[in-house]
Amino acid sequence: MDRFDVIIIGMGPGGETAAERLLAAGRRVAVVERELIGGECAYWACMPSKTLLRAPEARAEAARGASYHGIPRVIFGDPEIAATGYTTGQARARGIDVVTAEVALADAIARPFTYECDPGGTFGLLADRQRGVLAWAWAVAPLASEWIHQAALAIRAQIPIGTLLDQVAQFPTYSEAYLAALEQLRL
Repeated sequence: MDRFDVIIIGMGPGGETAAERLLAAGRRVAVVERELIGGECAYWACMPSKTLLRAPEARAEAARGASYHGIPRVIFGDPEIAATGYTTGQARARGIDVVTAEVALADAIARPFTYECDPGGTFGLLADRQRGVLAWAWAVAPLASEWIHQAALAIRAQIPIGTLLDQVAQFPTYSEAYLAALEQLRL
């Protein structure tokens, strides 16, 4: 078991200075920090130079080009409406050979009543038949904003549908709908 002379809780500017001085004095020091060593200042908060450095970083990022494909969008209502990727029209306009699947959540997942007394909602996928990847996903359901990200990642990373079919969903959750819809896609 390790032994320390001092344990410093919090490594903001004060904790960082204390640790440096104690170490210089030959003390054994342990530190506990749940966020940023040096505090927020060293990363983004207090230093004007961070603002000056951000402009060239942003320019370099822009030179790489941005892809907005797969960014989730949500309408927060009851139920929530969430989508990510291309719509059917956008996909067809890009020459994608479209195949879709839609599932009723009350039928597709094991326990929808754990969230609602009268469960409803739908979840749908649109895939690129030629490439075997997702191109669009949408959900009209409780907490759709929370679980659309699984599809957003699959779309942005172009994860093959075969790989997505191998996943194991949390049980019982709305994420089970992904497997049900993936299994309905006719590639």
